[in-house]
Amino acid sequence: MGSPEIWCEAGVVSEGGAIDIGGLDPWKYSWVSLGRQKITVPNITFPDKQYERYVYEIQYDQNVVRFSAEEVSANVWRFYVPSSSKA
Repeated sequence: MGSPEIWCEAGVVSEGGAIDIGGLDPWKYSWVSLGRQKITVPNITFPDKQYERYVYEIQYDQNVVRFSAEEVSANVWRFYVPSSSKA
């Protein structure tokens, strides 16, 4: 079995706020849930704790962009992307 994919934070924004996820604005597209696929990310407030988050994708033309997002406060969202897509 290979190593788990590493994910990193892409940013925190107000709902509808500007953020670039794989060259796309996620607020302008439908998010497709990848079902039970989840990632594990650190809890920012309690670093010794971990959270599991669902993975979504956006399909645009011939591109597929995968990401995870969570609403961390009312209308405030934290986004994660695979670390390979941050390069």
